[in-house]
Amino acid sequence: MEKSRGIRFGAPNFDGSFISIRRGPNGNYQLHVGWDGEKADPPRPGAGGLFETTRYSEIAAVPDPTKCGSTEARIEDLEGSQPLVETFIDSEHKTVDRLTGIIGNAAIGNLETAFFGLVDDGPLTKLSRRTSFGELPFEAESLSAGCDGWVPVYEVLNASTSGDVVLLPAARAAKTRCFISGIRGDWSVTNSNGTVQSFAEIYYGSSGDVRLRVVAADPQVPVSASASCIRLRP
Repeated sequence: MEKSRGIRFGAPNFDGSFISIRRGPNGNYQLHVGWDGEKADPPRPGAGGLFETTRYSEIAAVPDPTKCGSTEARIEDLEGSQPLVETFIDSEHKTVDRLTGIIGNAAIGNLETAFFGLVDDGPLTKLSRRTSFGELPFEAESLSAGCDGWVPVYEVLNASTSGDVVLLPAARAAKTRCFISGIRGDWSVTNSNGTVQSFAEIYYGSSGDVRLRVVAADPQVPVSASASCIRLRP
């Protein structure tokens, strides 16, 4: 959650939580998570996460990995004054679109009014954030990967749950790559002592299947998450 209105992430007086996948000083990608800003009592829970990398040569049907690349997209509302902010990032699923940065108040509200993530609007994919609350600044980023002569094959597209759901059976687990594509509800809520927030994760079940799990910090305030999976080479 971000408290500093009108202040961009990285500024000395920024005060808020963040999770971001960024290019490091040597050209490698790094995961940055946490909270920057004033100390609080009790301590504010910061963001956390895990990401995996996938080479273009690992993806099914890519004809030439040397003819691939990525484009970045960004949305922001530094004053927290806009109920809907979104931008077009893809058409007819010609690229693989992933969330790479969430800074501040991504989703605050009930399941019907609060959303952050990738949205399918007919043939278009958008990076979108919607909220019913005012004065909630945020920033977000996504990365879209594409190759000449290739259209991604999605085994799962934006499957959603507020609990625990199977994305793929074990027999298909090694041939796919899954990633979280959106969240709904009030993700600012913490437990009774303010130290634990809701979380979503993609994990392997006991039988080797790929699953999406969402755990709400407060059972009385439900949240949900969505995930997609693309096909890799056999």
